[in-house]
This record gives sequence, structure tokens and C-alpha cells, in this order.
Amino acid sequence: MQTHISTEQRQELRPDIETNMETMAALLAMERLAAQGVAAVPNLLAHVAGDQPVLVHAAMRLLFALLPTATLPTRWSAGEAAIVPPDISRENIQPLVQPLPAWIRDNPFNLDEHAGLCRLCAEQLHGLPAAASRTRFVQRLALFAGAKHELSAWFVSQGLASEAEELNRAAAALAAQQYPQQISFSPSMRCQLHCSYCIAGADNPTSAEQEADEKQLVALLTWMEKYRLTRLGLTGGEPTLYSRFPQLISRLHKAGLEYYAASNGLVEEPALAAILANPPLCITLHLTPEVLYAPSAYQRFTATARRLRQAGIYAILRCNFLSPADDALAYLHSAQACGLHELRIAIPMPNSQRGNSFVDIDQLAAFAPLLHRLVQEAEKQGMQVQLSKPFPICCMPEQVAWHFLKNGSLACVCPSYLLGFSNNLVVYPDLHFSACLGLNRRSRQPITTCAGPGAAAQVFAPDIASRMRSPIMTQCNTCPLGVRGQCVGACLSYRPAAACAPFSHAHKQD
Repeated sequence: MQTHISTEQRQELRPDIETNMETMAALLAMERLAAQGVAAVPNLLAHVAGDQPVLVHAAMRLLFALLPTATLPTRWSAGEAAIVPPDISRENIQPLVQPLPAWIRDNPFNLDEHAGLCRLCAEQLHGLPAAASRTRFVQRLALFAGAKHELSAWFVSQGLASEAEELNRAAAALAAQQYPQQISFSPSMRCQLHCSYCIAGADNPTSAEQEADEKQLVALLTWMEKYRLTRLGLTGGEPTLYSRFPQLISRLHKAGLEYYAASNGLVEEPALAAILANPPLCITLHLTPEVLYAPSAYQRFTATARRLRQAGIYAILRCNFLSPADDALAYLHSAQACGLHELRIAIPMPNSQRGNSFVDIDQLAAFAPLLHRLVQEAEKQGMQVQLSKPFPICCMPEQVAWHFLKNGSLACVCPSYLLGFSNNLVVYPDLHFSACLGLNRRSRQPITTCAGPGAAAQVFAPDIASRMRSPIMTQCNTCPLGVRGQCVGACLSYRPAAACAPFSHAHKQD
């Protein structure tokens, strides 16, 4: 699990302040104007340059949807565009699922240069006399990850060199906040549940995996300290089943390490007390069918969630949809019953052994009605729904795409390309590691033998790079978002090894 956005950013992007009637009228007018399309961009940029946080937030959300190629990050440079090998076989690439939506196909802004957006931003800057307001506007433009290079070059060409420098500084600072160097650690692979779609539970089916012992735990924390890593994710299995869990949490706190956690919510009292005493940055509670439809387990889950929320801990409800017939609203209502305001969703993807239940690529479009129903109801209820795993944008109904673009979750999924592919390393109890949970074939050596996370990532980097640049469907070769690397389609775990570089890198010594 990634914590995509810091607490400070969350407060900036979702200001909890009262609005007067004038502000409410401006918000309504903004929504109506945005419904007409990109003609609203100049007006929205004027609000971004303003000093009213609630209007800035609303304008940015609408711009995210109107300007997808400017909003979504580019995961490779222009010289590394996705190329399908001429001899690629039918089994390695899926057929066209459906025609590209018009909002992707007919985007009126220049897809290569974003000239329209650059020109409008420069005009806004020229109209801002105060240095503080100019700096503030440029810093907000750093959220346009897909156009930052074009914006910077345009500003220089327009005599705005200092603004270009400020934009580059702000973009680097934002990336460091959103995606700090971190390690995801599974101290135990045990779990009370047996979810068929679990990408971790069936990835090592031939052995009963032991939990990390004291020596391994000390070695990992020492390695993190040596390479100045300050954030640790706890996952599994169910991490709270680790026999030394309270001691682990206390040790992280004493070492000044931040942590976040993913849990099934069936947390025993000693582990919950440890979490409440030393709160995480975020805890994601995975609500599974085994819990949702079992009264005693569900009661325990909701009790855990409520205690976390009462303690002021940022908690999210997470669910997986294995069938288009799943009752998506049951999860939304459960989040509300737990006092949670954010629901993160995913369609199960295969693990490296193909040993779990997952949804085939050609079935993804069938989830469009479920996604539409969920998003529509969430917006009525004032709930936030975000994606946890990649999902092809072209398979979404337009309203769903707008929702995910506006809340930024389409820009956050699959950050494996960052920091030389070291941003999402998963460490198992024996300290061997994988590139991410979706590509969970493990290294031969423990991560503590590697000279830092960057060196560890090089074990997998060639394979991840080729998978990321391999299209998942034939239409990816003509879709502007696919060609630019702004949509990776479905999870990288779907790419068969035959279509990519061999995974033998995982077995080389560092």
C-alpha cells in the first residue's frame, strides 16, 4: 500500500472550512462552466491563482478531469514510448475492448506540447503583480505532473525563468512528499482469512512461511537506518498477527520511523492498543467477503474501525471486486457505518504464480456498471472513492473517469517507475524481497545485502521497465494516454513474461 498524499497536502486539497453564499455560488458556477468542456480552463486557472482555498481546491479538481494529459504523470520519456515487438503473439496482448472514449481521443490540447495550457498559465502569471501570488500559483501548477516539462520550457521562453525554476523546485518537493522512499515489510504471512483473490496468500504455496525473528527485524531496521529510510509499511499476511507486533510498533516509534499499515481489521486488543499508543500515518482496513457476510467478524471489524477513528487515526476502507455482480454499495455503506470517509477499490490481479483468483483482462470492461453505480452513490453521499490498483481508463464510464481524475487517484496508481523502481519494494519475513505485491516473484538474496534500496531495485528494474512499456491491449498503441505512459492499463502483473524481458534478474546476486 502507498500513502499517496501527505497530511498537509490532504488539508490543502480538501479544506474543511465553512463557505459563505458567495463562495457557494462561485462553486456552482464553476461546476456548470466545467460541464461545457475545456472552454472553462481560463476561468478555472484564474481561481487557481486566487487566494480562496476552497475555490482553488475545486478549480484544481475540475482541471484534473478536463486536462488528463496534463494531470497524469508520464512514466517514461518520449524516447522510450511503448513499442509492441513485431513478433508478439496473440496470447501476449489483448484485443480491442471498446472504442476509445471521446474525451481521450479528441482532447483539444496539443498532446505533445500542451501549448494551450502553457500559454494560459503564462498569461495568468503576467497578470499577477505580486511576487507572493506568482509563487503561489506556480507551486500549485506543480500538480500538473504530465505537463511540468512543457510548462517549465514555456515559462523560460516567455521571460519567466525564475518561475520555471520555482516550478521545478515545487515539483521535486511535491514528489518527495507524495512518494517518499519507503519499504513495505511483511513481518508475518499468517492471516485469519483465506481470500481466494489474495495476491500475497498464494504466492509461496509450497512452504509454510515463518515470521521474521528478532535478528531479522534488527537487521532490517539497521539497514533502513544506514540508508536513511524513515518510513515503513506493514503488510502481510495480517501484520498484527506478528508475535512481536506491539514491540515492533514501540521500536519504530523510538527509532523515529513513520509507519503505515494494511490490516484485515480483525485486530486483537494488544496489537490495537499498540497502534492507538503510537498511531500510524494511515491504516487501510481491507474488508473482505469473509468478514462482510460473517456477523461476528464484521462486528469486530467495525469496532476496530470506530476505535481508530475515535483516536483520530486516518483510516481507509479497502475492498476488492471479483465479480461485476458484487454488491459494491454494501462496502460503501460499511465505510459510512465505520465512520470512514474514503473507500479504496481494486479489481483482483494475478500474483506471480497465477495461484490466486483474478479477473481476466477481457473481463475488465464488464465492471463498468459496478464502478458507475458505486461512484454515483458515493458522490451523492459525499464519500470519496479512489483506485488502489491500475484499471484501464478506457474501460470506465465517463462519469467514473471524471471522478478518479478529479480526486487524483488515477495519477497515483502504480508509482513503481519512481526513484529507479525502488519506491514500492516489498520485504518478506525472511528479508528476501520483490518489486511490488503485483510482481511478487522474490529475490534470492536478502535486501540487507544490497547497497540501499536503489541497488535492490536494480534486481528487478529491467523487467519492470519492459513490462510497463508493453501495452496491455491493442488500443494502447493509438491511445494518447497509453503512448505517453500516462495510463499503464491494468496491473503490470498481467503482462506475461513472454512479452517482456525475462524475470531471471530476480535470481542474480547484487
